[in-house]
Amino acid sequence: MKHKLLLFIILFPALTIAQTTPALDSVAKVKLNELIDSWTMGIDTIADVVDIRVYNKFKSLFDLNATIDDDFNAFYQYNKGGGLYKIDRTKKAFDDYAHDVALQIKSLAIDTIVHIDSSTRDENNMTFTIKRSVHFEKPRKYVLSDSYNKDVISSRAIAFEDRKDSLKMAAALDEKITKNQDVVYKFTMVELLHITMAFKTDTVRIMNITSTITDLRCTNDLDLDAIINAEDTLPNTFGDFTANGTPDFDLDGVPDSTDKCQNTYGYLINHGCPPSYFFTRHDWDAFIGLQLQSLKLNLPELNQLGYVDQSGKDGIDVLQSKKGALKNPGAVATAYAGGNYTFYFGQKRRKIGISVGITYSGLSAEYALTEPIVYTFKSFDGVNAYRRQITISSLTEAISSNIYNFPVMLTYRFHLDRKNKSVINVKAGPSFMLFTNLSNFNAMVDFGGLYQVDTIRKNAITYYDYFDRGSTYNVFFTSESINARNQNTGANTVFEQLAAKTYDFASNKMYTGRQTFNRIAPAFNFNLNLQRKISEGLTVEAGVHFVYAPKLAEKEKYRPLDKTNGQFQSLYNSNAKAAYTASGANIGFVYNF
Repeated sequence: MKHKLLLFIILFPALTIAQTTPALDSVAKVKLNELIDSWTMGIDTIADVVDIRVYNKFKSLFDLNATIDDDFNAFYQYNKGGGLYKIDRTKKAFDDYAHDVALQIKSLAIDTIVHIDSSTRDENNMTFTIKRSVHFEKPRKYVLSDSYNKDVISSRAIAFEDRKDSLKMAAALDEKITKNQDVVYKFTMVELLHITMAFKTDTVRIMNITSTITDLRCTNDLDLDAIINAEDTLPNTFGDFTANGTPDFDLDGVPDSTDKCQNTYGYLINHGCPPSYFFTRHDWDAFIGLQLQSLKLNLPELNQLGYVDQSGKDGIDVLQSKKGALKNPGAVATAYAGGNYTFYFGQKRRKIGISVGITYSGLSAEYALTEPIVYTFKSFDGVNAYRRQITISSLTEAISSNIYNFPVMLTYRFHLDRKNKSVINVKAGPSFMLFTNLSNFNAMVDFGGLYQVDTIRKNAITYYDYFDRGSTYNVFFTSESINARNQNTGANTVFEQLAAKTYDFASNKMYTGRQTFNRIAPAFNFNLNLQRKISEGLTVEAGVHFVYAPKLAEKEKYRPLDKTNGQFQSLYNSNAKAAYTASGANIGFVYNF
């Protein structure tokens, strides 16, 4: 009897375990099924409500000290040029876990459950390992962290024209994100759950749930840019909130594809550039206008004439010559037209450029002598050296010019308003001008001669460097002197008789005709235009301009005439100082691209 009692005492624990373990195991499996039935915590997959009975049922399964890995704590982690959705599985008290899930998760569905295994470590604990697929939705305000904005901004080297723009950028990004804080992100997740239960007397409580996430996906953000597909203009391309899902490096709301200043914070109205920047690099402009232009001619100085003696030396006698005086017509109002192409330098501001262009205008002006011209120079009549004298008593020239100006100018432009509709454009630089001219002239010319008698031998003609007009040894063959001595005979009669002796003199000989010639001259140009944008790429302009060009001197010195049968040379052919000026106003169109 004692041996049986001792054996019973020894075997009782084993019998107890044998009888208790299956019973507790059954209770644990019931508890597991209750967990499976309630782990949606009453969160409806359709309506935004929580079934409080299911929620409380879920909480009742846990020990007061139970902890759970937070497997629904999905968040977005931004990296430079990319991003990723992750789960922060930090353990929480079961009631905190249930509270946060009920608060943050909008829809929760569990598709598949696979029981992997279960094990009993001792008579007080049992662990179940299961695999489940989960679908849940979470609002943006719980997915994007407080540091998201800072992470995005700090990852980029953005240039700012105005320091205040950095604050505007941060505020605009925050507004874009917070505007739809309740928009939901849809997740699918595959995870392994290790559920540990504790046996206490006749009850079973869940003590701990750990989670291993094997697959997490956001199904409505294909490009992983934190912008759901419904809001994403380019759902397959990583983009930014500021440009509705398209890439926007400088976060100014202008997509990189159309942003002309991709690294500088700007404005949509200026194609992503700051107000003072220009997004265009080229422009063409065409204009018409009215201007006042003048071509001022001067008579050559007496030492600029081309009369030479037989040896090739300068033959002019300045003491017996007169420069004369010429009346210029002054400024003439004419129309003009032209165009320019401008290229602007730089990658950002694009304010400075260089332009090439062409301008055309016409000019008709009439010039007239107000004082006669007298050119006296050493010549040779075939026998003797003498002073030949050419007197232009009257002259009118009507000169018609076609003027082509080809400027190359440095250009500077700047905005007048922050809406970038008004622009001041300043141009300055050199040009070369082509003048194609036609001169219609009408001149009356006298040809005469001054002879000197040898004051020693008194029987021969000689040439002294100094001509004393009061000397009695002078012989004047000029219209003025002949007519003064003998008005009845007159200079014409005398010259006709001298012509028979091969003397080349004439009185009041008329020269009429026309002469064409081209000239090239350097010039300086200045343009000032106000431009106003009327549509994308098209601008109207109004401006003023100024041109100044000194006329190039001729290589050959001026000789209007030498012989009576010669061709009269226009005053425009002289190498006297002359200048062209033009100033006017214009209107036109500019095409920017």
